[in-house]
Amino acid sequence: MNVERKRRHGPLPGNDPRQHCVSVRLNKVELKKLDIQRGTLARGEYLRCAALDKLPPSIPAINQTAWVKLASAAGNLNQIAKHLNGVGDIDIENIREELAVFRLCLISIADNSDVYFDEDL
Repeated sequence: MNVERKRRHGPLPGNDPRQHCVSVRLNKVELKKLDIQRGTLARGEYLRCAALDKLPPSIPAINQTAWVKLASAAGNLNQIAKHLNGVGDIDIENIREELAVFRLCLISIADNSDVYFDEDL
């Protein structure tokens, strides 16, 4: 029976497929710590990356929060730009209000983190 298996993470680099399996046993505390540290990576993938010093950089929680806020504000700014590019009739007051909200969002993020925004830029 020749069944082709689907690869979850894409093709392997080069012509050297991973053939060797290494098992590890963990107690409940170690497993919980591993699960917290690995984030969205699969356990085996995380352990392989850790062993080969190829772990992805971790993002501090404060930066993730700032990223979410900035992404939302950037989406609003993109909608403003899309509207300006597609419509001949422009409501300048509405745009000023949206840009003021965007600016306040940036200031709020800067005030709540170690991020510095130069107001002269």
